[in-house]
Amino acid sequence: MKCLFIYGPPASGKLTIARELVSLTGYSLMHNHQTRNIVHEMYPDALKENYELVHTLRLDIFTYAAQHDTNIVFTFVADSPTDIVFVNNVIETIRNNDSEVLFVEITATDETLLARVGNESRKAHHKLTDQKLLKDDLEAGLFLTFEFENIFKIDTTDIKPADAAQMIVNHYDL
Repeated sequence: MKCLFIYGPPASGKLTIARELVSLTGYSLMHNHQTRNIVHEMYPDALKENYELVHTLRLDIFTYAAQHDTNIVFTFVADSPTDIVFVNNVIETIRNNDSEVLFVEITATDETLLARVGNESRKAHHKLTDQKLLKDDLEAGLFLTFEFENIFKIDTTDIKPADAAQMIVNHYDL
């Protein structure tokens, strides 16, 4: 099993690129908001206090997928120190099942992110759509990057999602 782990700030194009990758590779899609939204429905006023459940659901899915050799494209926003622990748990879970994590960091200029954040497509998954909130988060340096080896990085400011997906396929020889 391979897990294409795509991460970056909101509105960088992660899900759009992930969908292109699914079309190119036949991998299954597991995007950030699938599990997040389940927990938010259960705990609408206490998502942050119950985020451990989000992480548990994701790790269970990774374990199951690895045991059943199901390749996954996963999207993620790292914006909390606990996310580093979660990502290390993902790596351990996948590697313990003789599988592989391939990291892709998606970035774009702040101006590009702010222009994209209000896109109608983001509303369907209850994503951040407030330009002021994103601007505040960007200025606060809220979004984390990782220091793992072999992270493939793409700046999507001037790259179309289909081209970015093809770059990932070529880079990882998928």
